[in-house]
Amino acid sequence: MPIVDTSRPVGTAGSHPTKIAILVAGMHRSGTSTIVRILNLLGCDLPHTLMAPNSFNEKGYWESQRVMDMN
Repeated sequence: MPIVDTSRPVGTAGSHPTKIAILVAGMHRSGTSTIVRILNLLGCDLPHTLMAPNSFNEKGYWESQRVMDMN
């Protein structure tokens, strides 16, 4: 089963396009940041509040700090 139903159009002429949220969830060190970055390279928007770099990942993360804070 596909994650996104590609058989239906996302928007129609004269209407606002439908927005789809994708939440990538997983244990730490399981590749979630890489998956989010790949989705971004495929055209998905990144979260507005990316996690800041730290001593474990000096280049930074691609995950949302707000979603992580909810956990």
